[in-house]
Amino acid sequence: MKLVPKERKLLLLALDRATHAGETQNAAIAFVRSLKTRFGDGHQLLRELEEPARSRHSGGVDYGHTVMPFGKFRGSQIATVPPNYLLWVLKNCDNLDQPLRKAISRFLRDREFPA
Repeated sequence: MKLVPKERKLLLLALDRATHAGETQNAAIAFVRSLKTRFGDGHQLLRELEEPARSRHSGGVDYGHTVMPFGKFRGSQIATVPPNYLLWVLKNCDNLDQPLRKAISRFLRDREFPA
């Protein structure tokens, strides 16, 4: 998992020995909130942390970066969308364009959610 710059700063601040207790707590809370916006749940985050980078992706492509163009999660990368919602989209959206259907299917398959 690659941390975004904000998360790197928050993590470094939270773990810095010179940081006061209140700052440490605030940085840790902000760090966790940032992770919550990027990952659907703790299980998704753990899978991201535990799996080697190459085994997660199909042929080097990270389908999780594909952006949802509609619905409740419009504008979000599919890696941040709950898997149950993605499964629902595949089953119920007949007019889904082929590249998006492929990206969602491969993303779910790579993360061991059978589509």
